Amino acid sequence: MKKEGLILLALVLVFGFVVLGCGSTSEIPLPTKQPEWVEIFKLSDYLDTLTVGETDRDVIFDTPFLADTGTDSNVTYEVKAGGLEVTVISAWAGFDINNSAFNFIAGDTIEIKGTYTDSTSRQVLLNLNHAGWKPLQGWNPSLDQDDPFEKEFELEAGDVADIKAADPAAIRVRLNDPGAFIVEELIVSGMRLVPDEE
Repeated sequence: MKKEGLILLALVLVFGFVVLGCGSTSEIPLPTKQPEWVEIFKLSDYLDTLTVGETDRDVIFDTPFLADTGTDSNVTYEVKAGGLEVTVISAWAGFDINNSAFNFIAGDTIEIKGTYTDSTSRQVLLNLNHAGWKPLQGWNPSLDQDDPFEKEFELEAGDVADIKAADPAAIRVRLNDPGAFIVEELIVSGMRLVPDEE
């Protein structure tokens, strides 16, 4: 009888362990997908899908990442072999890098590279206040004709707050006065969840 009792007790304990174990699977941590550092947008790749000589703003800005900021009376655009030419007629115009497409977060990087092409000296900037003057991280180099410009920014929390508070919520690539420049490269990168490939 003692042997049968021990066997019965062992069975009860094993059965109880299995039942309790089955009931607690929700407490087992499941693997989660981690964000990865990705290149979200690259202007040169996008321009490769367009025709050199294209000036139609609806064609050029057929992307959620960038937006036109005006009409032919204040800014014109042309796709060149070496980038996007922006001719600013009214000082506030240029083009926007849209927060709605990027959902910027602190730590994102923005790389811009280009050449100022006008004969009158101007400043180029990535503006955070479209009704005024607020260069991203104070960067607004003075440029003469054919001067190159290049900068990589790492966004801070305050930058992101300024971008989201702007109307529209965007970073505006522009000059301080009328002039012309070519953006040869614009790359936005950051930590994002990458969908699984099907």
